[in-house]
Amino acid sequence: MEFVEQANDGEFKLLQYSGHNDLDDNEIYAGHIVRIYDDEENDDGWNEEVIFHQGAFCVGDENFIGNVHFRSRIVGDVFKDKKLVSN
Repeated sequence: MEFVEQANDGEFKLLQYSGHNDLDDNEIYAGHIVRIYDDEENDDGWNEEVIFHQGAFCVGDENFIGNVHFRSRIVGDVFKDKKLVSN
């Protein structure tokens, strides 16, 4: 399944579905920025970009999305909100 995201005025990018949903049951696509919570009540977490890396969907370079999607929330995407990703 793919999702069309407007990248710039008049430009569109197809995003690939990761097969996982976030805490709010929103579908997570490559290019989304998700906040991964250690403690959601205290907003103890960090932001990472969802990527397709070495044959798997990951958040950042190392976290397999299947291990963190259930404690993540989509906060933006790399086309509009790249500044949300922690370095």
